[in-house]
Amino acid sequence: MKQTCSTDRALTETSSTSGLSLRANFSWTFVGNSIYSACQWGAVVALAKLSSPVIVGQYALGVAIAMPVMSLTSLQLRPVIASDVRETYKLGDYLGFRLFSTALALLIIVAIPFVLHSGPTATLLTALIGLSFAWIASRNRSSFVRRWAFSPWAWASISAAN
Repeated sequence: MKQTCSTDRALTETSSTSGLSLRANFSWTFVGNSIYSACQWGAVVALAKLSSPVIVGQYALGVAIAMPVMSLTSLQLRPVIASDVRETYKLGDYLGFRLFSTALALLIIVAIPFVLHSGPTATLLTALIGLSFAWIASRNRSSFVRRWAFSPWAWASISAAN
């Protein structure tokens, strides 16, 4: 006799694996985001101490251009992948879309300072900031090392080094 399992039954069954509680997950996220913000602030302070106000302004322009574009084009694919329990789409579909949206974001990030006539230095700096955000976003979204997803301060230190 052949046994079958419907998707409705599979979705209603609970798993026996125990994860972190909501309070622990919130705590990790809060602490991680706080340390990430402190590292970003420290990077700006170090840049201000070690360089001229013009460089700090160009860095601020680069972050102001790159951060919203990367945020809007990432489209929060991680929760989408996690919520696709019926596996409607293959992982390659998500990866292809991620690559396309990242390439589009980098194109937009380079085009904005070019259109604003910000100069070659600001355009290059903005492109480098966009590349670092794209690299950090791709690393932060990977699921092969779970603990790194809960430690954005590690990625903050990497971004501060960039």
